[in-house]
Amino acid sequence: MRHYFIILSSLIALINAKLPPFIKPCDISSNELNKCIKDNIKSAKPHIVEGIPDMSIPSFKEIPIPYSTLDVPDFHFAVSNYVIGGIDVFEVQKVDADFKNNVIKVEAFFPLLIGNGLAEIKGNVFNMNFDSMGPIYANLSNIVMIYTLKISLVERDGIQYMVKDSHEITSKQNSGKFYVHIENLSIGNETATEIMNDALNVHNDQFLKILFPILVNSLSQLLDSLVSALFKHCSFNDFFPKYK
Repeated sequence: MRHYFIILSSLIALINAKLPPFIKPCDISSNELNKCIKDNIKSAKPHIVEGIPDMSIPSFKEIPIPYSTLDVPDFHFAVSNYVIGGIDVFEVQKVDADFKNNVIKVEAFFPLLIGNGLAEIKGNVFNMNFDSMGPIYANLSNIVMIYTLKISLVERDGIQYMVKDSHEITSKQNSGKFYVHIENLSIGNETATEIMNDALNVHNDQFLKILFPILVNSLSQLLDSLVSALFKHCSFNDFFPKYK
């Protein structure tokens, strides 16, 4: 009888468990809290990369951008049917969870991001006039992104859940490189197109500042889906039970 009771108790525990099996609860009062969260991200990474349909978490293999545009004075830039690869090859370098202020920061390193698609570029930049559309290829190496998540706790049916108040993504490049090539910058003139591409790469730091908001916006949407799904399915106490 005792044997059946143990089995039944184990089954009930499994049924009631909301955390995915690859995530373990963390002791919020422990000095190892940040390490525990970092280890969970590492453990969850292969599952997140593939996507978790049962939790409505999309795949992180790549970032598809159907269309995105950026307009600044005298300059218009847009990409369509654009895909950014390399998002799945990341390493979490640091986690800083501050539950007194309800802020979680995650710092991740991406060795190489590669983008392909179509670009539309119009206006004047770097003393050149652009008015063309064509295939674009870009790569960005050794990028560090810092994701800062501000949360609140809300109560549903007597249970506390986390909700996102706001988030921010900042970045820095550690001795990395940025390269971009856009075809047909001078329609029918390959030599002029190469000269214009060379100029873009000479000013690649400034041009990256133009392109980067498109990447950040798309990555933000992907992270929103992940955070919302986790916070919806798992309570605060699931993630951080009160250890005695």
